[in-house]
Amino acid sequence: MQNMREAGMVKSSYPYAQMMNLYSKRGEFDKIDTLVQEIKREGIPTDKYVLMSQMNAYARQKSAEKAEVVMQKMRELGMVKSSYPYSTLIHLYSGMGELHKIEALIQEMEREGIPADKFTLTSQMIAYVRQESVEKVEVVMQKMRELEDERIGVAKSSFPYSILIRLYSGTGELNKIEALIQEMEREGIPADKFTLTSQMIAYVRQESAEKAEAVMQKMRELGVAESSFPYSTLICLYSGTGELDKIEALIQEMEGKGIPANEFTLTCQMYAYVKGRSTEKAEAVMQKIREAGMAKSSKPYNVLMGLYSEAEEFDKIDALIGEMESKGIPKDKWTLKHQMKVYVAVSNISGIEMIFQMEEEDSLLVTDWFLYLQVATGYLNGGFVEKALPILKKMEEKMLLQEEKPSVQFFFLYMLELAIGMSFTVFGTHTKLDDIEGAQKFFEEWESGCTVYNFQVLNGLLSAYCKKGLFEKAESIAKKAVEERTPEASTWNVLALGYMESNQMAKAVEMLKRAMLIEQGWRPASDTLASCLNYLVEQGDVEEMEEFVGIWSF
Repeated sequence: MQNMREAGMVKSSYPYAQMMNLYSKRGEFDKIDTLVQEIKREGIPTDKYVLMSQMNAYARQKSAEKAEVVMQKMRELGMVKSSYPYSTLIHLYSGMGELHKIEALIQEMEREGIPADKFTLTSQMIAYVRQESVEKVEVVMQKMRELEDERIGVAKSSFPYSILIRLYSGTGELNKIEALIQEMEREGIPADKFTLTSQMIAYVRQESAEKAEAVMQKMRELGVAESSFPYSTLICLYSGTGELDKIEALIQEMEGKGIPANEFTLTCQMYAYVKGRSTEKAEAVMQKIREAGMAKSSKPYNVLMGLYSEAEEFDKIDALIGEMESKGIPKDKWTLKHQMKVYVAVSNISGIEMIFQMEEEDSLLVTDWFLYLQVATGYLNGGFVEKALPILKKMEEKMLLQEEKPSVQFFFLYMLELAIGMSFTVFGTHTKLDDIEGAQKFFEEWESGCTVYNFQVLNGLLSAYCKKGLFEKAESIAKKAVEERTPEASTWNVLALGYMESNQMAKAVEMLKRAMLIEQGWRPASDTLASCLNYLVEQGDVEEMEEFVGIWSF
């Protein structure tokens, strides 16, 4: 370009347009402004190509104001005769979420008689997807179908289908996804990697393992399963269902293909081991994450802390937090919750107050009712009732701001109030609670109005009944609760622990068997298991023992 200047050969806008495109790709936007000033100085007439190159650069820079100035100049010069400048602006507004500006441009195109092309409509569709405007996305898709243009094949590529599939993936509308896949097959549009990945994500979100596996097989056959993402997606599904054998087969397949596992892949694998309480395997995966240099965020640490938290291995949680601090890995709210649990368990009041202060002062950490629950519990465990009372009051204030009441949070507050014999405004002002009749009444009120059944609420009531020795009532309520719902192992485990504490071991064994049969992969705490096995050995009931061990090892 400099040689052309020195030779006096820069007499048109063409070389400037080429240089603008180059600077735009390289992100050197200041040089574009310099070229615009040079064009003005040299008196070189501005044409459509220079202005479009300039607009493209500003769009890449996400400088809407400058792009709009160029568009206005093109209008004034009568150069807006195609959809391209509109598409460029629409694409820019799509990323900014400015739907009103997009719709104004579409209306302008219609007034000027400028037909929308594939790029225009796709950019418009992406904008609506980002806003989760399903109805508007479907309208654009229908327009693309109706405007089938043989020159550009408006709806003849997989991209718009993939966009809609990704949207329906989030809304869980599998029937619409499958209808789109069938339409693609009818129209002879081959599914690409993005389409299939979007489809797989939808099936994973719906926990439809068989369909997700079918998509994965199709990706293998098409040779597009060559990155970690589809494997990670399936591993994420299996981590929820506890299918460790399938996870390990996928990891081996990745290794066989030379596909490196990323942090997401390994964290999902570790989560599966955590859920299956396979401590040794979970720790091995964590070590693999460390050795690969991927232990750079709190996520894998939080997953492993969840395992240690469940097992109450608080020293190991402390060690992980120490490792994070030494590596400069910032703690998130989940890390702090685990750390708080350690301090609550050992009644470390200074530690509890340190984290509480940290969370209250950090605007990025949204303090919720559970934080106050933990702090109050810590104070009560340490015998600091006077310190617990104002925290419970704050907890109540947090909960009263919520739209849905009564809720599980109020029930937890109620149970804490039972522990100290004090009630706040939710349950009457400063009245003594000498029994659990109020708890039962509150539970019934919650149960009749809840939209999502939380078994932790039921478990709290069952625990209270067991402590009062009301086992028949507890078992009756549990049976009624699971009649029309999928029960959780934790509910029967609460009853098992209650029976154990009252030395009714036959009933404890019965409840524990129910818990293990209900939730495949769930395992009781080692001391609970040992107590039940010891009881069966003492009874000399070989058949019962074999059945119990068979259920446990299944």
